[in-house]
Amino acid sequence: MMKRALIPLLFCVAGVAKAQPRAGTPVRPVISTVATLPGVLVDEALPAPGTNRIYYVTDKGELFLYDRVNKRSTPIAPGEVSGFALSPLRDRIAFARHNEDKTESHIWAIPLDPAKGAATGPARRVSVMTGGFPKFSPDGQQIAFAWHDSSMAALVVMPASGGAERVLTRMPGQMFRIHWSTDGQSISFSVGTMNHVASYRVAVSGGAAVPVSGLVSRSGERELTFPSPNGQLNFTITAPSFDSTYVSDGNGKRLGAFPNALLEAVDGVPVWNGNVRVLGYGSVVPRRLRTYSLVDGTTRALTDSNSQVLQAHWSPDGRRIFVALPDSKLAIMNADGSGMRTIALNAVPVYNCYWSPDSRWIAVARQRDVGRVDLLAIEVANGREVALAKGLNVTEILYTLQGRWASDSRSLIYAAFVDSTAGKPTGARFVLHEATLTGGDRTLQDVTNYVSGTWPASFGISTIVYKNRNEEWITAPLRAAAPGNTLYPASVLGLSGPSFSGDGGRVAFRLNPKEKGNSSFPVLEVMQVDGSGREKINVPFSAVPGIHNPMFLPDPRQVLVAGQDIGQPRRNADVSFYVVSMDGGAVKKLLTIPRTKSEPWGWRFDYDYDLSPDGKTLLYITEGAGYSTFTDVDLSGYLKLLPTKKSP
Repeated sequence: MMKRALIPLLFCVAGVAKAQPRAGTPVRPVISTVATLPGVLVDEALPAPGTNRIYYVTDKGELFLYDRVNKRSTPIAPGEVSGFALSPLRDRIAFARHNEDKTESHIWAIPLDPAKGAATGPARRVSVMTGGFPKFSPDGQQIAFAWHDSSMAALVVMPASGGAERVLTRMPGQMFRIHWSTDGQSISFSVGTMNHVASYRVAVSGGAAVPVSGLVSRSGERELTFPSPNGQLNFTITAPSFDSTYVSDGNGKRLGAFPNALLEAVDGVPVWNGNVRVLGYGSVVPRRLRTYSLVDGTTRALTDSNSQVLQAHWSPDGRRIFVALPDSKLAIMNADGSGMRTIALNAVPVYNCYWSPDSRWIAVARQRDVGRVDLLAIEVANGREVALAKGLNVTEILYTLQGRWASDSRSLIYAAFVDSTAGKPTGARFVLHEATLTGGDRTLQDVTNYVSGTWPASFGISTIVYKNRNEEWITAPLRAAAPGNTLYPASVLGLSGPSFSGDGGRVAFRLNPKEKGNSSFPVLEVMQVDGSGREKINVPFSAVPGIHNPMFLPDPRQVLVAGQDIGQPRRNADVSFYVVSMDGGAVKKLLTIPRTKSEPWGWRFDYDYDLSPDGKTLLYITEGAGYSTFTDVDLSGYLKLLPTKKSP
């Protein structure tokens, strides 16, 4: 299903009192919860202005109508609905829907009863060209939408009921945030490439698209501005992590800002409901952190049933746990779950590089602008931040930026992404740096990993493992360019990235002996990091992806493996944990965790578990029943701050 935007957004509003402001006091929005929908995960929502109706799309792509009076939801259209728009006439909804093989999407429309909001007929395809993100003109007579191929985008306009399609402009990148002017004479839109986002405006009658301000503020912070239908007010999201908001007038003059300390996050984008109200919507899936004892098989809940733990990692001394929470918040808790406290805001963990060996520091990344982050070390005791590197180029923060703390905890070795190589095979060029806590930064070596166009080498304590241009898996020293050992020749079929033992002396791979790719991993191979002492193990399940899978146990003859039943769809199957003996003995299943629904499939295996340093306790995350909320934000108080119009 197409997502509602190509850039992740956090829509944040301030939770404040509802009384009207007194003279001389700051104007505040008035907040009220409209509805809570148990068991429903809302991906998109739009109000029908002037009514008590809200249309929404679930995570399954189903379109519903919610009535605020009778508090009921009515189905409007079945699955595969995304990027939908409601006509100002309230007589139809347009949306993107994939074709049967899900390779392309077109614009579809479904007719509505303007008085009651229900569908009056089936949905039908209205565009000939492929596209998404449809938006109705102010008079409801036209639809603008974005067309894409692998590298180009185009803005297209057509009659609302279908018909002749006109391409207004074309340019490289991905197009989103299409917005008609109030007079219907022009359309603004944003276009994003890997490291750049810009906004433009083009006349509906034709002509060249011209750049417009509003995405990047004069202070250099990124901004996304959502103007009200009549253009009197703007709701703007700003700051490196899109976690601060302000209201401005039609000319961009700030009328009121909401500092981070007052924000109450709502997971969605601001949707205007008339000219002075905004509809907020968000979905919550509780993610509870638990432990499993490999000694006696007991389990324990570390967080309450409403918590939202995205990932968790043991400290090297086993006394504390580092957790990542929603809205880019990072926290520390004791090993028993007590004493949780926030140590950083607007930051995410650095992939595969969390705690320093002395348990004093944590490495994090903070987004600076589109495609660039700063690398920081956070002192756990007091939250002090030390800058390690600034403006690093990334394509995906969670994967592209990786590293490893030095054994003395005084420096961090990290992979700085350069670019993707041309031709076949596709590779990712990185430069390995070592940054110290005292401000030093030295270049170690260049590495090109031919696993993909963005994936860096895998970091052990003193070695790196990567795939060279000949598609051989190589292990090499971490700090100096030197000839490496070939672990696997290019002829080996499906092969995962490695996991390392705690001392860095051993490495394990998951193997697919039947085909290239990662459709199934029923074989494990464990060896010394130089490739010697190999032991191959067949297992009665498929080991799942993940940089810590398999996990090395205190007994050198055993590993702990996360796996799924062979033959089950990987995206839908539950994950179980097994103790596997390398001598070919019995495989012992410890516990099973229902499949994760709220996290992207490719992330879940890396983040949903972690083994304690002593190998006795497994951290894992379970999910509860999700729910969604609709929130009304009344901004009418800001109208009194607008300049008064002078009489002629």
